[in-house]
Amino acid sequence: MSTPPAADADTMLRIQQFAETALDELAKRAKDDGVDPVQLHLAVCIASMGFLANNFGPERAADLIDQLSAMVRRRHPH
Repeated sequence: MSTPPAADADTMLRIQQFAETALDELAKRAKDDGVDPVQLHLAVCIASMGFLANNFGPERAADLIDQLSAMVRRRHPH
């Protein structure tokens, strides 16, 4: 298992912006092909979880997902 490389804030922002742009483009293409963009994003999330588990192990992947879940709850409270 590998450890994610440390990255500075500017690098992380560029990576995040790249990911958002890629997902937006993927969703547009999927919609043009009749694929529900929400279902596509869910499928990408599931595939990403598998990638994290395969590369960092299931415990580390679960920890990363828990951290993300906590961030989402803080930013979008009910």
